[in-house]
Amino acid sequence: MKEFIQRLLLVNITGASLFSIYLLINRLDGRGHTELEMPAWVPFWPGMALPYLMMLIFPVFLQMLIQDQRRFLQSLLSVIIAFTATAILWILFPTEMIRPPLDARSHISIYQFMIGVDRPVNIFPCGHVLWPVAVLFFLTKEHRNWLRILLPLFLVGTVTIVTTWQHRPVDVLTGIGLSLGSIWLATRVRWGAIHSDS
Repeated sequence: MKEFIQRLLLVNITGASLFSIYLLINRLDGRGHTELEMPAWVPFWPGMALPYLMMLIFPVFLQMLIQDQRRFLQSLLSVIIAFTATAILWILFPTEMIRPPLDARSHISIYQFMIGVDRPVNIFPCGHVLWPVAVLFFLTKEHRNWLRILLPLFLVGTVTIVTTWQHRPVDVLTGIGLSLGSIWLATRVRWGAIHSDS
């Protein structure tokens, strides 16, 4: 029980801190944002807003299922490393993408709420895949058979990121690459007294 509470605190503190930094960068004004264009072949489906938001929330709960304490800490560290690299790119190379206007048919309250909170900036690279990739990697190291379920869910999640016009496909792929690189770094940190339970 004590370990569960510690993990819960770590996940919440990490998540709240990173989200606060994201919103701070998202609200920065007075910078010349480079306007990016979504490829013409990508559809605009605001109805995918709910599964998109689920992709952001669901991995946090899955992370609590990582049994090995060292892997759990490595998963958190990899998210922090990846987010730091991503945030630096957002600050150095501010980008923006104008989303299509909502018509009567696409008027969806969840999507409206989402775009009311999240300005269409910080486009490159995509930060929304960082946590899901880390959890997918470390959780399936312990439960390889879960990959058959979690990988398709992750792929659907990436589709929702693109079809809600949060990020372009290249932004998502770059975010995945940054996350994998951060996982590589996190797994090479020496944890001292922290030992694997397995």
